[in-house]
Amino acid sequence: MHMVQQKKSFLKSMQIENSKTKTDEPNQTVPLECQLDSGSTCNIMSLDDYRWVMQERSNNLDISNARLENFGGVILKPVGQKYLDCYVKEKKYNLLFQIVNINQKPLLSAKTIEDLNLVTNHDAVYHLANSSCSRAESIIENMRMYLKA
Repeated sequence: MHMVQQKKSFLKSMQIENSKTKTDEPNQTVPLECQLDSGSTCNIMSLDDYRWVMQERSNNLDISNARLENFGGVILKPVGQKYLDCYVKEKKYNLLFQIVNINQKPLLSAKTIEDLNLVTNHDAVYHLANSSCSRAESIIENMRMYLKA
């Protein structure tokens, strides 16, 4: 039997503070949907998304010395980086994003996912249940002594 596995994306919507507000006005936030990427070592946002969130055409970015390598091995140099105030589950976090000049949904890194408690062990069980049969059977066989019937 041959199984075709569809790639699933886990997304999280967050509010990002817009720094363009006047000092006497309350801070405004903009909704942004991010992909949870447990294989990523940094948070990434496209330049277009950054400009949309900040509602400005200028970059106003800090210099980034990061060297990013995607899953296919392609090296990508960020155009800059920026700390952004993000709200998740009504809690404020100051997250560093590498800003790249490609069309890419914003990614949250493994560390950010863990720090913000966006993934729990229940998600790992879901992933195991939806992986290929041979892989799942292999894991279960190796863990048999720890599993109760």
